[in-house]
Amino acid sequence: MDTPTTLNPLEAAAELRATMIRYLMSTYSLRSENLKRDFRDALSNNFPLTQGPYLQATPPYLKARTMRELVAERTLDELFLNLQEDSFPLDRPLYHHQVEAIQKLCQGRNLIISTGTGSGKTESFLIPILHRLLEETRSGSIDEPGVRALLLYPMNALANDQMKRLRRLMHPFPSITFGRFVGDTPNHMNPALDGFRLRFGHDPATNELICRDQMRSSPPHILLTNYAMLEYLLLRPEDTNLFDGPTNKHWRFIVLDEVHVYNGAQAAEVAMLLRRVRDRVNHSKRGKIQFVGTSATLGSGEADFPALAEYASQLFDETIEYERGDSDRQDIIYPRYEPSSVPKLTWELDPRYLVSLRDKIIQGANVSDVTELITESGGPVPLAGATVDSYLHDALGREVRVLELQQRLALGSVDVNQLLNELVHGLEDADQLTALIDLCVRARPVDSDSPLLPARYHFLIRALEGGFVCMSPKHPSEK
Repeated sequence: MDTPTTLNPLEAAAELRATMIRYLMSTYSLRSENLKRDFRDALSNNFPLTQGPYLQATPPYLKARTMRELVAERTLDELFLNLQEDSFPLDRPLYHHQVEAIQKLCQGRNLIISTGTGSGKTESFLIPILHRLLEETRSGSIDEPGVRALLLYPMNALANDQMKRLRRLMHPFPSITFGRFVGDTPNHMNPALDGFRLRFGHDPATNELICRDQMRSSPPHILLTNYAMLEYLLLRPEDTNLFDGPTNKHWRFIVLDEVHVYNGAQAAEVAMLLRRVRDRVNHSKRGKIQFVGTSATLGSGEADFPALAEYASQLFDETIEYERGDSDRQDIIYPRYEPSSVPKLTWELDPRYLVSLRDKIIQGANVSDVTELITESGGPVPLAGATVDSYLHDALGREVRVLELQQRLALGSVDVNQLLNELVHGLEDADQLTALIDLCVRARPVDSDSPLLPARYHFLIRALEGGFVCMSPKHPSEK
């Protein structure tokens, strides 16, 4: 059997750095051998070209109520019960910040949702939008064409990714239409249909609008675009139906994904663009459209939230508050984490077993195959009916190095080399550390997709702009 392929972060970082240096040396090829040698030496030794690799792990997010419970308490429309299990599990607990965002948006608040990557930001605003559209489905007004929600993205790739989620969520609700209007959206139906079939191998759902002609004649309830295209849509006469006439009365939501990218002059331009949209569809009336901004990087703690609310208020020209101690006036949504606990019974896995244990699991080992390696070090035996992943979660959740890792990473990201030196129960090399992290990422309880250690590596490479090397023999440092 072939040796499994795994990622050693230190080796990968060294290879990336070497590749970058080779690229720079060939791009800025110098004729002088002396200068070329000095340039290579500067890149390799003196110029801070790279940083890392860093290891980051986010503690598990605090869970709250399920979609079914939100329907039962009348926060959400009961038509949500038509969602298929593969679209959105109704009995899977939502995160606390998702429930908080859903409740506040259903109450009519404007929000900034500042939570980490993979924390369910999209569902935090899509579910309230869908709730509003399902209410219109009951009343019959959903049959009237017109944009209800504008989802604005800085890049088309993000809009494309969102379309995948919308197709899954909107499948049980054929009366709710959605469409992506960007630079590469075809004008006419025939080429759009041919392209869709070529890409996906089937026809689009009846509620997905795939060409500009469709969206111009019957604007979708949910419109995805980018801020550059939105500027064109506001200007072109053929696109006026999206904003003017009987369809303009339906606008209810504007969502800016990755809102942190809007700063400086670009933020001023986008702020004016949003005001023009609001003025066009609601005749300058503030408070008629709900604004939502999402980001994984805005704000480093509650102390930043008042300033973040002020930034959002200026960007949207709408009321966004953060009053400490008054939950009814807090429009910054941030994550809460599960409280950490230290188990009473701990054990220590022999580090010599780490790589072989990880490799066995990659190669498809069953529970009995890995039990011996774990129990030989004093680890627990598997519970009845355990899978490999759940057994790892139960066993490694009490392993001393894993507990050290969790406690250290709760303080923030850390350089991998530094982490090797900080572990009290040390490991011999990066291979053992990588194997331990791989096992923790694989370890998941039976009823959850959340890994024991939701870890990721970061490696930073900077551009040459702003980097200088003095080649003079009378270098200032020599004085």
